Amino acid sequence: MTGRRYGSEFDVDAAYVKRRFSRLPRGNPSARGWIATYVADEMVLGKRSTGLRELDRQVKRHLVSSSFRSLLLRRLKRWGYR
Repeated sequence: MTGRRYGSEFDVDAAYVKRRFSRLPRGNPSARGWIATYVADEMVLGKRSTGLRELDRQVKRHLVSSSFRSLLLRRLKRWGYR
C-alpha cells in the first residue's frame, strides 16, 4: 500500500487521528497509539517532516516521552516506513 495510491484515505485518517490526540490530557495511556498512527500515516503520505514535527511537539507537551520517540522511530524504520 502506498500513499500515492491511497492518499486520500491516509489524509482523512491522519486528520482524524490528529484531532483525537490533540484533545488528550497528559498521561493518557491512549496517546502513544494515536501519535504512532499519525506519524506512520504521514510517512506513508511522504510527509515525514510533518509527522516528526508533530511528534516533537507532543514530546514538548509531555503527552509522550522522548524515549517513546526514539522507540517509535526505530520500530517504524524496521517496519519499512521512511
